[in-house]
Formats: sequence, structure tokens, C-alpha cells
Amino acid sequence: RHLAALPCDVRVGRLVVLGAFLGCASAACSVAGWLAVRSPMPRAWQPSQEAKRDALRRQVLRGQGGSKSDHCFWVAVLDGFLAAKSRRTYCNDLGLAFDRMVEAESTRAQLLRGLQSLGFQSAEADCNAGDWRVVRAAVVAGLYPFVVQVERPPAKFQ
Repeated sequence: RHLAALPCDVRVGRLVVLGAFLGCASAACSVAGWLAVRSPMPRAWQPSQEAKRDALRRQVLRGQGGSKSDHCFWVAVLDGFLAAKSRRTYCNDLGLAFDRMVEAESTRAQLLRGLQSLGFQSAEADCNAGDWRVVRAAVVAGLYPFVVQVERPPAKFQ
């Protein structure tokens, strides 16, 4: 019932609902927003700017306890984008496409509104927003069949 009320596909909706149940709704909606848009890094990087961008990316990751998860990185990037005074400069510094950031933020806001219409209060649904272990657990649980695929060699019978 919850999945049918959200404006997204089932895979992304399951991630959002599980994130709300686990108390990290905003982070789950951020990950879902990134899954809904094309890659935010379309620009070709110039070698002279690559060191600066790598340093900025490490700085973004530092706020997550050193997590190297791509999903946690995109949550932190979107949170930084929302908090930035000059959003376009923030995107240029990290080498991201501004229009894709706006699209991801719009999708995130739409999913959060959908959760609120389902009765998830923002304070209760975000009680574990800063715990990256819970965020990663929500991502893995929500995307479970698509996280890892094991291919076994064919059995040989003699």
C-alpha cells in the first residue's frame, strides 16, 4: 500500500519506505533522488582541476566518518548542495552538473512529501539520519536483489 502511493518505481519506493521505517528518510530519499536522475558528472575533468576536486570530495566524505560508500557520498553531496549559499558554485567546485543536482533535489523533495502524505512525520522518520550504518542498511535492504549478483560456474557431472 505504501509503495503504490509513492511517485516512483517499486525498487526506489522500497528503499524510501525502509529508510523511513529505519529512521533515515531524508537520506533514503536523497539516494532515491540520485537513482532517478542521470549521472551528475557529465563534464570532462581537466587535469589541472582534478587535484582540487579530489580534495573537495575527500572533505565531503570526512563528514560521514570516512565512509567510502557512493550512496553515502551522494547523500552528503545533496545535503551540501541544499546548504550552499551559491549552489551553482558548489556544483562547479565538485565538477557536477547543476541541472542534475536540481533534478535530484526536486525528486528528493517529492519523495519526502509522499512520505509525509503516508503519515511518516519528518522528525520521527529522521531520528537516525546521522548514523551512516543505518543509512547503508536501508540502502542494502531496499536495493537487495540488485546489490550483488553471484554467478556460479556450471556444475559438471561425471
